[in-house]
Order: sequence, then C-alpha cells, then structure tokens
Amino acid sequence: TIDVGAPAAGIVKDVLVKEGDSVNVGQAVCTLEEGGAAPAKKGGKKAAAKEAPAAAAGPTADIEVPPMGDSITEGAIAALVKKPGEACAADEVIAQIETDKVTIDVRAPSAGIVEGWSVNEGDTVTVGQAIARFTPGAAGAEPAAPKGAAAPAAPKADA
Repeated sequence: TIDVGAPAAGIVKDVLVKEGDSVNVGQAVCTLEEGGAAPAKKGGKKAAAKEAPAAAAGPTADIEVPPMGDSITEGAIAALVKKPGEACAADEVIAQIETDKVTIDVRAPSAGIVEGWSVNEGDTVTVGQAIARFTPGAAGAEPAAPKGAAAPAAPKADA
C-alpha cells in the first residue's frame, strides 16, 4: 500500500481507478480542482483543528516515519535529502526510507525549515519514530533548487 498525496490543495473531482486496481508509477488516479474549497467535514472541533492551514508558522515539531504498508514496520534511511537549516516547500521530499518491498518518501508537512536530523543514512527506523525537527513557516515557501532530477519512488516488488 502506498499513500498518494495531492500535489496541491484542492478538491478531488473524479476518481479514475477503482479500489483494488493495479496502477503504474506516474499514472493519473484522479483529477484535482486546485484551490477549490473543500466541503465541511463532520467531526466538530477535532475535524476543524485538523483542517488548520499547514503553511501557518508554528513551533518546531518532530517529523516521524510514516506508515509504510500493512506488514512493514521498519526500514533503513536511504537518503537525507535536506540538510539542517535548509528550507523546503509543503509536501517536498526531505528523506527516503527503503525496505525490502518499497521506497517511502518522507515529505515536509508544510513549507518550513528542516532544523536537524535525529538519524543518519543507513540507520534502521520504525513507523512513528521521530527522525527530524521541523519548523513550519513562510521561510520554506519556495523549494530549494533540485540537485538532480530524481525519479519518483516506486514499489520494488508487486504488492
């Protein structure tokens, strides 16, 4: 299982595949209307708190290893893409974790600054483990210039 993140804020207008379909890397799975206002969600105050703008400046927080699939609980840090003190854009890849089945991109939760790493390349990490300190804010509104065109992460084996 791989999470598919939206490239921009907006509303999903059309889903192009069915649950359970196999898809290829780079294949469109939905259409997105950028900038559209999402309909109100049920859930009261808890849902409203989760919908707070991601780009708002805030206190430094941990970035944790994301879920990597149903049976995958650990992986190795393959690359720390951002250096401490380096700015990044929302949803920009800041690290990569490899397992025997998949390479997972760790993405910035909002525009901001990667303050530092608590792991090194090659370290084994587990789902939910804090790996970086991150300060959200406008300083990271523009992504850093790419150091080389990297292909998107793709599963290493059929799921």
